[in-house]
Amino acid sequence: MQTLPLNIFSFSCLFNELTSLLLIPVVIFSLQKNKSSIPFLWFLLAVVWWSFFYFLWLMTPNKMIAEFFARTCMIGVILMPPIFFHFIVVLLGKYKKNVWVIINYLIATIFIAFVYSNFYIQGMKSIIYLPFWPIPGVLFPFMILHFIIIYLIAHALMFFYIR
Repeated sequence: MQTLPLNIFSFSCLFNELTSLLLIPVVIFSLQKNKSSIPFLWFLLAVVWWSFFYFLWLMTPNKMIAEFFARTCMIGVILMPPIFFHFIVVLLGKYKKNVWVIINYLIATIFIAFVYSNFYIQGMKSIIYLPFWPIPGVLFPFMILHFIIIYLIAHALMFFYIR
């Protein structure tokens, strides 16, 4: 099987995966001391998932396999916003039956249900020097919007908490 040359994107995947893997034992050790460690551990696992399958996608010379890895890596990407939001509300002590945490996980579940369909990714095309890049389906922009909104809200919560 022919592999594609390593590039800046594949190195960034390996760096993300390695740093997340190195942090996991530290977080596991702190689980008894800090309740926010549990969602942070899940966040690290989502980053490891994303990085691993992103790397495989970039290194695969087969279009069908690359598309499978691209779709599979998106599961980690889809889970990052609700897990990060969950982590922030637990960290800030605002978790008490926070309905927005549940709503975000439900939204992520809907996106994951469609990740292997044309509604999420329509196929693959070549861009610049990457031979296989996803063609967004109709749901993909909504996932990006959800991603951006949740990260902005989580950072706003941190900002106002610090103030």
